[in-house]
Amino acid sequence: MTAAKRSSSGQGDDPLSLGDVFPFDEPYEAQQEAITRLADLFRKQGIAAFEGACGTGKTLGALTPAIQAVRDPRTQYERVLVITSVKQQLRAFEQDGQTINENLPDGVPPVSGLSLVGKEDLCPYASEGVISSDEFYTSCEDLCDSVRQAGAAASGPREKIGNWEQMAGRARDADRPLSGEDWVAPFGTSPPTDDEGEQYCPFYAAFRAEMQKEERGGYHPHGVMTPPEMLAHGASEGQCPHALMRTGLEESELLIGNYYHVFDPVTVERLTADVIGPETILVVDEAHGLEESVRQLLSDDVSRYSLDRAIGEVEGLLEGEGTLAERARQHLSNEGVNPAKVRDFRRFLEAVQRWIDNRAIDNLESEDSGWLDNLDELPGEIEDNLREPDEPDEDDFSEWVVEEGFEHEWERVERVGTAVADSLQEAASEVGGSRDQTYSDSVGRILNRWRTCGHEQYFRQFILEKRDRMYDQEDGWKRAYRARLKMHNCIPSDPIAKRLDQFGSAVLMSATLAPIDVYREVVGIDQLAEGDENRDPRPVEEMVYGLDFPEKNRRSLAVKTTPFTGNNRGNPDYEQFWDDEEESVREEYRDVIEDVVRTTPGNVLVCMPSYREAEWAGKFLKRNTDVSKEIHIDESSSEDETEQLKERFFAGDGKVLCTGLRGTLTEGVDYDGDRLSAVVVCGVPIRGLGGDYPDAIQAAYESRFGENNGFEYAFTVPAVRKARQAIGRVIRGDEEVGVRVMADGRYAEEWRWNSVREYLPQYALEDFQTAGIDLLEDGLERFWERHEV
Repeated sequence: MTAAKRSSSGQGDDPLSLGDVFPFDEPYEAQQEAITRLADLFRKQGIAAFEGACGTGKTLGALTPAIQAVRDPRTQYERVLVITSVKQQLRAFEQDGQTINENLPDGVPPVSGLSLVGKEDLCPYASEGVISSDEFYTSCEDLCDSVRQAGAAASGPREKIGNWEQMAGRARDADRPLSGEDWVAPFGTSPPTDDEGEQYCPFYAAFRAEMQKEERGGYHPHGVMTPPEMLAHGASEGQCPHALMRTGLEESELLIGNYYHVFDPVTVERLTADVIGPETILVVDEAHGLEESVRQLLSDDVSRYSLDRAIGEVEGLLEGEGTLAERARQHLSNEGVNPAKVRDFRRFLEAVQRWIDNRAIDNLESEDSGWLDNLDELPGEIEDNLREPDEPDEDDFSEWVVEEGFEHEWERVERVGTAVADSLQEAASEVGGSRDQTYSDSVGRILNRWRTCGHEQYFRQFILEKRDRMYDQEDGWKRAYRARLKMHNCIPSDPIAKRLDQFGSAVLMSATLAPIDVYREVVGIDQLAEGDENRDPRPVEEMVYGLDFPEKNRRSLAVKTTPFTGNNRGNPDYEQFWDDEEESVREEYRDVIEDVVRTTPGNVLVCMPSYREAEWAGKFLKRNTDVSKEIHIDESSSEDETEQLKERFFAGDGKVLCTGLRGTLTEGVDYDGDRLSAVVVCGVPIRGLGGDYPDAIQAAYESRFGENNGFEYAFTVPAVRKARQAIGRVIRGDEEVGVRVMADGRYAEEWRWNSVREYLPQYALEDFQTAGIDLLEDGLERFWERHEV
């Protein structure tokens, strides 16, 4: 139990009220209802699917009852874990946590909180450019390894502390200290060296000394610490900020992270396993994207290179000489794994390598019988399906394992691989070294997942990926290609449900969960509501709130244009090849976009199904002499470039920004105030369906949710949510005014066979009026005339 939980609210035995935690005078009406309902649900250890339109206060709607429950000594809860897929939302939760602290009643200790970020974000040397991003992780490991070796060489705890304190002491430099924007470290501007001339990290040495000396549970944050504040605190104290952050997880009442921290098996094992449990409330932000995100996190692969490295580790353990190998073999014996099982493990991995080699040659020969002499001419990537996408049968690799008689080795592969890796790591630490990077454990884990994960849930492929240049240290096909076995997750509902059930309560919230009955199915909430022989049913509530702002301030239209699909719009890059029908379709959308742009007095966001289509929209707007606004075209780019584009868009007079609906500017970006006056969405952004993996996803959904629902649940519903996310960027408050246009007959006309109106919530159907193209311009002009400033 955290110190904060033990000390309760700071007001005797009386728990904080919801009003004590909510930091403003009064919440919105919908926000108040959500806070009350969630507070009751947390007492029942329930799960909520919470849709609230953009700008309706979901962040505080969830944080207020969650923090109140954590501070209530009568509950089981010790912390709130918030995860989001959007970096800007991380900042929003930090800010709301800080605002709560600023407005707590007198005498109440502040909520303690941390944002979970990577090592590079919290490294003083990386912050000041002493270590570059390209070499950061290698450099960090090397610098910390020197500190570990100094500890391993010590004869006892006191000598360890002395070694580490001596390392920190010799690095102190008052004349040329390393410093940042708001911190000054006690150490010099570059990593120091030890007596052997090896560089080391004094921040990590000082941290290890303090942890050993104090024997304390971990870092206790005061208030909600942002990453820059955590960096400044650790650097100023002369201790590794990231190491401090790791020790503070269980001591914090509010943790803010991303989906990896809950759903990525490796991240959970290394960092967050101890805070996933019944004492934690989980808040999943931007939860409309949970299904797709977890599908990616659960996909896995094992490369020929990793097999080679794992085989090398086994050979070193079995046949190596010297103290390290001897101690590793002793540890292996202590693990209960005899050398015969390790030899079987190696024999299995070597056979898998040969299978990969043979499969590679078969694929290349099918491309070109003279492939060995024509490596430069071969395709960039070759995907070889190991089963039919629409038939979830046993895959070719699994059948080969059985045919070759490797079933027993396959069943033991994870246990033996983990034992090999643990033995090597333990031995390395004992002889004064470190071996954080091992391959036997990861190879064993992935091969075991291949064995145990169902063929409907996972689609298996053999993949050849061409190298950037020929690698002359290899021979044959390996000069030109890398090879791997790939497991694609198709349907993540079971793993999501299993993980959610580990928490005391959970809130899945977004502006676009509808249709919630579909959402409950695809993320596994219905499984939890029903329970089974292994678990009791969990209370599940649906909470849906529309826009709570004045209707007179917005104009919401669904325009009856011809559906903008890949089949009828032609290639945006080649206007000369359009036929009459394609030209007619694009003319409709040109008219809609131009009408919105010309009539809107402020900024306009034009959202297309892809970046290529966004480029088409931007180019024709630039050519249009009737459009006086400055035109910006978004493209796939780095985070810094995207931020610069946003700044240019927000600055000065009204502009147009053309982007793709599957990009980063249509979700989680705050266009509050006068930053955005209109959004026009063109088409339904159903993801590209080319390739066998999407076919396998559809087949899995059809099998689970019914043949008539497979395509809609897997692709159409997520696409509609993407469109609704973009539309939600406009109206964010009581005083904001804006236009929202969804241009595609599928949004407007129920009679169409491919209509998507059934996937819009009732409040959106009531809000969005249908309109024809001919009357669009006049209607928009009248709206803006009523709202002239």
